[in-house]
Amino acid sequence: MLYVTASQERAEINPYCVALAKIPLVLYDAHYAETDPARRQLNERARLAGVRIEPIIEVEYLHSALALVQEGIDDTIACSAATKSEMWLHDLHAISFDVPMYA
Repeated sequence: MLYVTASQERAEINPYCVALAKIPLVLYDAHYAETDPARRQLNERARLAGVRIEPIIEVEYLHSALALVQEGIDDTIACSAATKSEMWLHDLHAISFDVPMYA
């Protein structure tokens, strides 16, 4: 899993859960939010760090989340395979977490 942002400034940090709790996030797979492996892992890491990850927007599809990120509205997370897909918006920055996440 990668942290995805359009912000050059936020792209220069190594994301961790405490920082993500302070950043506006859009998360996808809204229908499966409670069972999505990536979101569960992210929420568990946040819980262990004593913070909560609360997205400001939830959408169903990754492409929708990436479009909102591209507009500078917020940031998201995505699997590394997404960066190689046709839906990837090339002006976005994808950064590995301080402790790698796998989904």
